[in-house]
Amino acid sequence: MNLLLKNIKQLLTLKGPECPRTGKELSDIGIIKNALLYIESGRIKYFGKESEVIEKIMDKKFEEIDADGIVMPSFVDSHTHTIFAKPRLKDFQMRTSGMSYQEIKKNGGGINRSVEDIRNSTKEEIIGFSLKNLKRFIECGTLSLEIKSGYGLDFENEVKILEVI
Repeated sequence: MNLLLKNIKQLLTLKGPECPRTGKELSDIGIIKNALLYIESGRIKYFGKESEVIEKIMDKKFEEIDADGIVMPSFVDSHTHTIFAKPRLKDFQMRTSGMSYQEIKKNGGGINRSVEDIRNSTKEEIIGFSLKNLKRFIECGTLSLEIKSGYGLDFENEVKILEVI
């Protein structure tokens, strides 16, 4: 199936230098205004200004999708621990105030807190919380991610996490 995304006010290509960006380069996200994006057999074939792309696809058959705004690539996160029972906001607060991991652990935080929360939560509670986490990933533009287990630390609770995944 061929698709044409039209009415793209801004197409974010993220095209730029082949090296890490620094300084002002960080704000250059490769915007093409008034763009089209053509997908042929599941792969992006053409993108660019409407006038440029339309010439290349005039004889093609395709379905149209009205993007009505901004189109951008999605993010891929290859290492997440999305499945947990409660956020460790207190840990984050302690860490940003300069506490070491050992100090955080002494104050009841760290991975042991996450392990305890998993062990004290039902699978249904973990599913509910995890679905909220996944929704947030999508809202922030991450559409592909790997989910790791690891907060069970025993057979029964690792299986519980894997069943949630």
